[in-house]
Amino acid sequence: MGVDAFIAVMNTTAEVVRETTIATTRAIDHLGERNEDHNGGHNGECGGDGNDNDGARNHDNPMTLATFLKVNPPKFKGTLVATEVDNWFRGIEKSLRASIRDAKEIELMQLTQGNMSVEEYTRKFEDLCRFLKICQGNPEDFEEWKCLKYEGGLRNELMHLLVPLEIQNFTELVNKSQLIEDSEHKMATSRMGH
Repeated sequence: MGVDAFIAVMNTTAEVVRETTIATTRAIDHLGERNEDHNGGHNGECGGDGNDNDGARNHDNPMTLATFLKVNPPKFKGTLVATEVDNWFRGIEKSLRASIRDAKEIELMQLTQGNMSVEEYTRKFEDLCRFLKICQGNPEDFEEWKCLKYEGGLRNELMHLLVPLEIQNFTELVNKSQLIEDSEHKMATSRMGH
């Protein structure tokens, strides 16, 4: 390989690494911005794609280096071959997604309704379910699990009314939860009026 060809390969590799670095930095910054948007001012709700449980630790903070290293990201071997650099970058992206998915799964397992309305809790629950491996298969395979997890996260007064009904259809469970919550609001408003 001549000097000119070597310099051309080096320039191409440097450009790929530069673009990869910029894209990775933007992705990480974007995740941090989304976390900040969702972490502020939701009164017990801790962020879209975040954690909505009252008093529990928020797992949707921007990813730390320690968290990222726990997923064993691929190491860059200093290659000059553009395809190897591209494969390394794809491995880094996969590692970033794995760290995020793991955090979302933990967040879903700890999710409770807290001060959220049924509508807010349902939206948060469904958003987090997208990250759970079990929920990415056939919906009938996880419908019962989804109902049990959803019920378990509801406020006690709602959960105690719904559990005896043994609802195993998620849509029906959400509808009944909403009806009970609406009824409770009407009764509270009626009491205040008297």
